[in-house]
Amino acid sequence: MGTDSFCFIGLGDTGMRLVQALPVDFLRDKRLYIDTDSATLAAQPNANTLLIGQKFLEGGASPSIAQTIKAINMAEKELLAELEGITQVVILADLGGETGGAAPYLAELLLKRRFNVSLALIAPFELDKERDHSWQRRVNALRPTLTYCEVFDSPFQDNKKGRQTLIHRLLKDVSLRVLNVLMADNPH
Repeated sequence: MGTDSFCFIGLGDTGMRLVQALPVDFLRDKRLYIDTDSATLAAQPNANTLLIGQKFLEGGASPSIAQTIKAINMAEKELLAELEGITQVVILADLGGETGGAAPYLAELLLKRRFNVSLALIAPFELDKERDHSWQRRVNALRPTLTYCEVFDSPFQDNKKGRQTLIHRLLKDVSLRVLNVLMADNPH
């Protein structure tokens, strides 16, 4: 794996925060932030960003996972251009969001294009059992083809401080687990 190159993709707002929390010394490789919301990406002025769905979402937040999937399809050429020369892709996202919820689909797309793909996801706290089962089935179907896959529980936090505490705890765990697994074969 010594010649592998990595790209860490933050899909959606939480995905971007997850990528930002990864230790810088491990991230000599590319970071890419993907979202449908132009305001979210504008908050990352010095980052590699990809705005998807601009033609039909007009830079606004995606109203559904289906719309995010459509946006990913429409931006496939731009996405592949961003990933030129990359062999390993790590997608970090929150499955509870309308953008991050499309992470399993993005993984499928990249697997079909022969990338080695890993997922580090935050599970949604859903009251909608159908949606909950849907993402579980999709992620479980992908597990055998992924380099690494971890889904972290996200219990509902009813206040801002509680959510921030949870995210910080998860960020540390995600960054350590992903980097330990992926870098174990690639000593520098």
